Amino acid sequence: VIATVAIHYTRVNLDEYYSLIYGVVTLQNSIAGFSAGVAVPVSIENEERARIYTIGTELRISKHLSLITENWLTWDSDGFSDVSLSTYGIRIFGKRFGLDLALITPYDQEVPPYFPYFDFFYNF
Repeated sequence: VIATVAIHYTRVNLDEYYSLIYGVVTLQNSIAGFSAGVAVPVSIENEERARIYTIGTELRISKHLSLITENWLTWDSDGFSDVSLSTYGIRIFGKRFGLDLALITPYDQEVPPYFPYFDFFYNF
């Protein structure tokens, strides 16, 4: 089990500031992994903002290849928001590096458009 908590401070414009408190928990073994998290915006003016929930999974299919999905779901005072996104793809990795190749799509479309998503990481 891996748990992370982060606080992010952002200036939206000249008159508005807010902080984002984010936490995520990951359960993982040598074959599969599952992550779930939540981001809660905290406004200085105490106005309510949409929360962002994340859900991700990874399934290893060979020594250097995994199937992955990551989903960002937003809820505001009206319920499920149309700003939510999902990605589906593969992760190619070695001992010190990894490359994600995926398609990202919004949830709010009947026939959603797909956009390419690339992510590279290196462990020092």
